[in-house]
Formats: sequence, C-alpha cells, structure tokens
Amino acid sequence: MLTEAMVVGGAELFALRLTDHLQRAGIACDLVCLHADHFHPAVLRTRPRVVVRPARLPLLRWLKRADKLLEPLAHAPLRTRLTTRWIDRHLPAYDIVHSHLFGADWIAAALKTRHPHLRLVSTLHGDYRTFDENSGSANETSRRAHWAERRDRVLGTVDRFVTISAEQQAQFTDQYRIAPERLVDIYNGVERPSGFGAGPSDPPGPFTITMAARGTIPEKGWQPLLEAFELLRGDVRLNLVGEGAYLDELKRRHGSDRRILFAGFDAEPARTMARSHVFALPTTYPAESLPTVISEALSVGCPVVATGVGEIPQMLATDEGPAGTLLEAGSGPPFVSQLRAALQAYIDDPTLRRRHARNATRAFRRFDMDACTNRYRALYEALLGEDPSTSSTSANH
Repeated sequence: MLTEAMVVGGAELFALRLTDHLQRAGIACDLVCLHADHFHPAVLRTRPRVVVRPARLPLLRWLKRADKLLEPLAHAPLRTRLTTRWIDRHLPAYDIVHSHLFGADWIAAALKTRHPHLRLVSTLHGDYRTFDENSGSANETSRRAHWAERRDRVLGTVDRFVTISAEQQAQFTDQYRIAPERLVDIYNGVERPSGFGAGPSDPPGPFTITMAARGTIPEKGWQPLLEAFELLRGDVRLNLVGEGAYLDELKRRHGSDRRILFAGFDAEPARTMARSHVFALPTTYPAESLPTVISEALSVGCPVVATGVGEIPQMLATDEGPAGTLLEAGSGPPFVSQLRAALQAYIDDPTLRRRHARNATRAFRRFDMDACTNRYRALYEALLGEDPSTSSTSANH
C-alpha cells in the first residue's frame, strides 16, 4: 500500500484503515509513506497494529530542492528513482501495489517498470481533476511540470482504477478513454466507533453543530460556517475539529466566543459527531469526491448539512429520504444565508432532525468497512488470476 503522506486526510486515513483490515484478515500488507517529512505520529496512534514504513531517503530536503530545479527538464525526478530502489531494498516480494493519490500512482508505475509481474491498483481521491485544471496555471504552487506525460504513463500502466464518485467514472471514461473493465466502483469504508449502536443519535444539551476537516484548506467552508453560526437563534454550540494554519487564524479571530470550541486534532471525530445534533461541511473544495467525515457522521446517525459537490448527494440519499440537507455551492452573503437557514431548520424542528438522523443510519450501510475490505480482496484475487502483460493494456486511452 502506497500513500504520499501520513497526515490527516481522507486518502491517507483510508489507506491506513484498509491496511489494518487486510492485515486482520490475514493478508500480508505493508503500508509505505513516500514522504517521510509528512508523517503525523498522532495519525498512527489510531491504528497501533499497523506499522507504517516511511521511505527514508538520505538528504531528502536537498533531493526535493534538486527535483524542483530540474523538473522542467527531467521526466523522472531523482526522488522517484531513489524511492523505487528504497522499496526494493526494504520490502519483501509483493504481488500487488495499491496506491493512493497521483504521486503514489507515479511511484507504482515506476515500480512496474522494474517488476513487470506487478499488478497495480489505484484508488482515486480527486487529485487528477485538480492537476488537469491547474496544469497550465501560472501559479507555481499548483503547476505540475510534465503533468500530461506523467498522467498518460500512469493511465497506461495501472491495471485497475477504483472510483469513488460518478464524476471520476465520467472523467476516466469520457476524458481519458479508459475502458469500463479497468474501472471498479468501491466506496471507501469506515467503522462505527466502538460503544455506539446502529441507531440514530439524539444528544442532550444545547444544540451542537460539528465540522471536521483539514484546517489548512479554506475551501472546506470554515468561514461561512462561522458566519452562519453567528446568525443562528437559540442556545447553540459549534465544535470545529481539525488543525492547521488557516484554522489557527480563525481561532485568533473567533476564539473569544465561548460557544465555539476549536477542538484541534481528533483521531476519532465520529465520537464528537455522536454528541452533536448536526454535522456541517459547506465545502467548495475543487477536489472533493467522497468526504470521509460525512461517512463518519452517518456512522453515528448524525444528519449532515453539506454542499452538493462530488459524491455528497449520493452519500446522503436513501430510499426513505435524505440523511441531511444539500446546499448549492456558493460564496458570500447568499451562501451564508442558505447555510444559516438549513441549520436553523434543524434547531426549530426536532422532528425533522430525528427523521434525517434515522436516514443517516440507513445511508451508512453503503460505507461499512468490512464490506469495503471484502470487495478489495475480491479485486486483488481477480487481478492475480490475470496475465500481468495484458491486464492494463486491454483498453488504454
């Protein structure tokens, strides 16, 4: 299992979670973090059984600087070559490499060049779309040199892409011309926290709203939620779960409001969600696909107020009705007003909240981690039964 970093993020936490469940099922599985300098110890404490191997390259800081200088000229960075060699030296023989995010997909493709027998699986998390949109940007922080060439090499090498949203399916079939048989649709799974039943939550006390996301990304919707919260009527509280420079700045500006708790990093935010009446994610983040925090809210029967971006509308849909309220993504006062109205409706109508809470427990069934793990095991077994020389070339773009 390859992940670019081991930090608080949907892709990284899912790789850790899946590794844990595969090992519990008796499957030999190593988890490699490709950036040893992006390694959050608190994340690892959530899965004490899993040993994460950071790719410790010598002079990593200088290697990254050299690659940045050489990137306009070099198709394969120095770090790519050294990382593949490190994996060869430090890991036992393996049959499948399962990668998360494009940087890990790129390393997996390089490994297959060295070991043609390998089968490659990539779970998509939304970054391909972001790189496509920003590849021609003048912004040096978002521009990726040689993006199209590297992307096409990966597209022609990976055996199976696992999509987690309808947008990804459309992108890979319509834009990249990847044949349907190379795409597998599997929702990322989560576990219900221990000690919590399958029923909806009905917490006592003041009406409490929780949001959890990366505290470095303004587009997740932190500021609009704070502005909407200040307009709410009634006895309300707000929990903001996450850490990062942007959230630190918001704390300096809003921390004097005793109704707002800046909770910091939480390895199990679902426990805070279970003590909340509503979970909010007013995100406009371009790479949003299948937010793990929404699955976690559903696991404890907490209704969700979120924008209808990525796969979120499908996440909240059930045969019995919605598991929350969808907002039209926007900005400024109209968006804040829309968000305030959605939250106020739950405050004013406890019956509405309880109905959506019951639907949340129904919606969670699609995200059961055991079922997710079983689907990946079936995918691995099917790939191992194929000829590795044909599995990824049967339908190149």
